[in-house]
Amino acid sequence: MVEQYQINVSINLAGITDRIQRRLRASMSLVAIGLNARTGISTGDLKLPEVNIYQQFDSSNQWTVEQAGEAWQKWILENGFRDVAEEISGLLEETQSVLSHWQLVEIQKSRPICGEDWNEVVVNRGSRFHQLGLPDKIDFLTNEYGLALPDALVRQVLTINAARNCLVHREGVVTTKDTRGADQFDIEWSAMAMILIENGVEKEIEPPYLIKGGGQLAVGTRPKTKSFAVGQDLIVTAKEFSQICFTLFLFASTCAQSLEAHGKAQGIQFLANNEANQLPVEGDE
Repeated sequence: MVEQYQINVSINLAGITDRIQRRLRASMSLVAIGLNARTGISTGDLKLPEVNIYQQFDSSNQWTVEQAGEAWQKWILENGFRDVAEEISGLLEETQSVLSHWQLVEIQKSRPICGEDWNEVVVNRGSRFHQLGLPDKIDFLTNEYGLALPDALVRQVLTINAARNCLVHREGVVTTKDTRGADQFDIEWSAMAMILIENGVEKEIEPPYLIKGGGQLAVGTRPKTKSFAVGQDLIVTAKEFSQICFTLFLFASTCAQSLEAHGKAQGIQFLANNEANQLPVEGDE
C-alpha cells in the first residue's frame, strides 16, 4: 500500500549571511591578534616552548627579530586570506542546497515527491556539487537553476579564489598558471569608501581629511584591483584584507537576496513565522 506522507523542511535564508559573518569576524580577530603581536616579538620567541631538544636546521641563516616580524606579518595575512577565501565554496554549497530543496517544490506541482527524488535532487546532486571547483560551482548554479548573480561581483570572487589557489598550491608566488596567458595576475574586490563631492565631482578621501568650501560627504562602494607579475609574492595589506572580507560578506548578502528573488519567481512562499513548507512524499507502508 502506498500512502502520502508530509515532511517539513525549514529554510532560513538569513542563516547564509549569519554563518559567514561569524566566520569572517573570527578570521579578522585572529589576524588582528597576529598583526598586533608583531611588535612584541623577541629573540626568545623564535624557539618553540616546552621543547627540550631543539633542532636548528640552518644555524647560518637565523632570523633577526626584524626579519621574524616581517615573515610573521606575511604569514598571518596569507593564512587569514586563505581562511576567508575558503568560505566562498561553503557559501555556494549552502546556496545549492537551498535551490535543490526548492526544486522538490517544483516537482510536486505535477506529482507527489518520491524517495528517489530526494536522493537524486538533494543527496546525490549535493555530493556532485561538492566535487566541483569554485568557477564550475557558480556555472552550475546558473545553468541548473537559473540563479542570477552580478557579473562584476562574481568576477571579484573568482579572482579572490584564484589568489587562494596561488597561496595554497604555489606558496604565494605568482606563476603563469595564475596569469593564464595575461601579463599579470589581478585580484579584484570592493571597498567601502568615503566620498567627497565638490562642485558635482566625486573624490575618494581617507580620514582624517579637512573639508573646505562646503563639500558634501557620502559613503560608497568602490572597485579595487591589485596586480602581481610572474615571480612576485602575492601579498595583501591589513587594509586590503579587511576590504576583501567586506567583499565576501557582500557576495553572501547578494546570494541571499538572489535566492529570495529566485524563490519568489518560482512561487515559493516566504512566511514571517518561519512555518515550513510541507512536501508530500510517496512511501511504502
